[in-house]
Parts: sequence; structure tokens; C-alpha cells
Amino acid sequence: MTTNKRMTRRDFLRLSAVGISGAVLAACQPVAPQAAKVEKTVGVTPAPTKPVTVSYATWMWPAREEVVKESIRRFEEKHPL
Repeated sequence: MTTNKRMTRRDFLRLSAVGISGAVLAACQPVAPQAAKVEKTVGVTPAPTKPVTVSYATWMWPAREEVVKESIRRFEEKHPL
């Protein structure tokens, strides 16, 4: 006895979801690290002789503005001009 069951739209969507989920999980797998060949060793960079300017861009709202100002104050305290 043979049963001729047709695939319904719901069955197709379920199978598609399983296949897509598997593809996404496979794409998210971490890549194995490759050994890097070191061609030369770099020493310590000398301290700058001129003042350095640090620029940044941010979109602030009032609650965040105080946090950013405090971070800038701490940075300037740690790295005086």
C-alpha cells in the first residue's frame, strides 16, 4: 500500500526554517586561528614630542553627557598636558 502525501505549505516552511537555521549556525562557527609568521620585531614607540589631540564623535542625551564628561576628566587627569 502506498501513501501519496503531498507536502503542505506549512511542511515546506518548517523544513526551510530547519535548513536556514543550520546554515546560519554553520556560518557562525569560529574560524580556527592560523599561525602568524613574524617577520620583524618592533620595539617600543617613543613618546610624542608634540601635544597629541584626541578627537571623538558621539551622540549624547543629557543622562549620558555627564558620564562622557567624567570619562574625559579622568583621562585628562591621568594624561596631563
